[in-house]
Amino acid sequence: MTSKRDIHVSKTPELRKIYRQYIETLDYEPTVDDRLNFPQTSQIGSEPEKNISSGKRPSSFGEDLKEYFAKNWLGWIFGIIGIAIVYLLYDSKITNKDILNEIENSNDTIGRIQDVSESNKDKNIDQDLRINESSIRIENLQKNVDEVKNDVKEIKKKIK
Repeated sequence: MTSKRDIHVSKTPELRKIYRQYIETLDYEPTVDDRLNFPQTSQIGSEPEKNISSGKRPSSFGEDLKEYFAKNWLGWIFGIIGIAIVYLLYDSKITNKDILNEIENSNDTIGRIQDVSESNKDKNIDQDLRINESSIRIENLQKNVDEVKNDVKEIKKKIK
């Protein structure tokens, strides 16, 4: 069986409030290790001396790359957008050229179809004229056949 002190249970908000009040009532005395020799100053806000080294800190290529992109991300965004716009303009010019070629080919085809249609109209008119002429001839022949039949009937009547 394990003891209860191995089990971690968070404090309730009420216990936290009481603990904070207790901490605030304690006197705060900062501890300074006497073994450390910090320069004593009486001026407020004095800064410790800065150690300026001429060497660059060693860093990996990945860190350098991240830092470069962190500093220059806006330029890269504009560059990528510019390249995309140039590509789209170039692609649209090619597409427009293809479309114009298709339109020209379509116009040529339409012109040929119109020529064939005009030719067919002329042929249709000629055929209509021939049909009308043939029907007039057939009517005349029918009249002639009727006349011949009548003549044959009269001749038969006379012979009888």
